[in-house]
Amino acid sequence: MTSVTGDVIATASLLLAVIAAIFSLWYSEIEKAIGVDEPDHKGARLALRNEITPTVVKAVPLAAVATLIAAVFLPRTIAISVHSFRLLLEGPHAWRYDDLMMAFLLTEVILVLLAGLCMWMGCKLVIKWNSLRSSAD
Repeated sequence: MTSVTGDVIATASLLLAVIAAIFSLWYSEIEKAIGVDEPDHKGARLALRNEITPTVVKAVPLAAVATLIAAVFLPRTIAISVHSFRLLLEGPHAWRYDDLMMAFLLTEVILVLLAGLCMWMGCKLVIKWNSLRSSAD
């Protein structure tokens, strides 16, 4: 499980690129919806909720998919990290630099950070969306 091939890195990198591209396209829309001021009037709140619903429909699946993709590679990441830590404990004579493993770990770290950002923004958006619903009833 600790071995990494070019195919694994290519797959992880491609999925990271797809998630990053979609996120960058929708970022401003999600940020705008999160930052919108909530009106006091019940009808205006409901209209605003309906207006940001398409953004919620984009942000929540994006966050879920990004998290699932990061989770797919997590077992391999953990195995590589444990293996590397064991080599570190053995001392300098056991150290071997593996650029494929390092590239994979870097890709996975970026993917996990991006998934975390997507989840954080998605949760903030759903909280905003729900607050508009509960106040509009």
